[in-house]
Amino acid sequence: MRPSPLQRRNPAIALGFFGRAFARLCGALLGAWATWVHAEADPEAAPAPDRYAFAAPGQTRGALEQSLREDELLRFRAGGNTSLMLEVLLEGGGKAAFKPFAQPRTSGFEAELAAVLIAQALELETVPPAVARRVERDALKDRFVRGGKSRWSSTESAIKWQTEENAPFAVGTLIHWVDGLEDWALERPEVRQAAFEGLRLGEPVPEDPAARQRLRDVSDMLVFDYLIANWDRFSGGNTKLHSTSQRLCIRDHDVAFGTPLPERLHERVLSRLLLTERFSLNTVRALANLDENALRASLSQSYFGAGGGPLLNETQIDDVFERFRTLGSYIASVIDGADPHDVFALEESLTP
Repeated sequence: MRPSPLQRRNPAIALGFFGRAFARLCGALLGAWATWVHAEADPEAAPAPDRYAFAAPGQTRGALEQSLREDELLRFRAGGNTSLMLEVLLEGGGKAAFKPFAQPRTSGFEAELAAVLIAQALELETVPPAVARRVERDALKDRFVRGGKSRWSSTESAIKWQTEENAPFAVGTLIHWVDGLEDWALERPEVRQAAFEGLRLGEPVPEDPAARQRLRDVSDMLVFDYLIANWDRFSGGNTKLHSTSQRLCIRDHDVAFGTPLPERLHERVLSRLLLTERFSLNTVRALANLDENALRASLSQSYFGAGGGPLLNETQIDDVFERFRTLGSYIASVIDGADPHDVFALEESLTP
């Protein structure tokens, strides 16, 4: 295994922190710090994997996934910038974004699905659920809304159609549509600098709980983007805040999992990870308890049972876990000898 850029830059971060050693270390530290964190159980709270920041009252992630998987798709309208995206109206009244197997990013829909699986493993509640769907060409054409930039001819030519018994169809990812999002403009350096204040050890922490939660969301995004190698986060309006809750919606992962990932792009996602020295306690626990074999199996599964290819190939999956080990080294180096109040200063409450 080649040394990571992080190891080359900082030899003090030892290989002993990798893999299971990282899990044991974090488990021990988090166990020792358990009394520092208020974690009073709410008997009506959803289990961690089912929590979703943008669900309507009474909704769960599981119910939204079922709707995405089973509801009839009533209407399509073309959108998106550099990749094809169709706005979809669902039978139950909900909305979704459909990213089909299409030019120019023919692997984008698989990357979206793989990213959601990793988000679920990390128990991230700000990544919208997504499922694989197929749509017959005739149904898509009949329900396609024309107007403005939404033109059937360009949409039809961009989609890489599959054929079964002479019936063309599109395959792709159907993603929950989050209403009420507003641009955060993190592509602008001055906005990004202000947004990241409070992520370094020793920096002041906002008193406003919503501001602390937003910083935890940013920290989660930096961790998540490093794992999935999403180098294109800060462009094209890819970072948006929910207008009511001001939570960060982590979406648009269709360039993730590039392999071989050029060194300059790995340096880009790594340098962004190094911007944070404060982490969500729940995310670190999820990383420490992550079942590598189970996640490998999930990432290598077919997106349509026996009828489709794997979400990620073996090299892409190996790269994910190489980045996981580098991430583990970095988090362990931050935790080692640090004040837990500081590392987890963004949690809602810590007591001495």
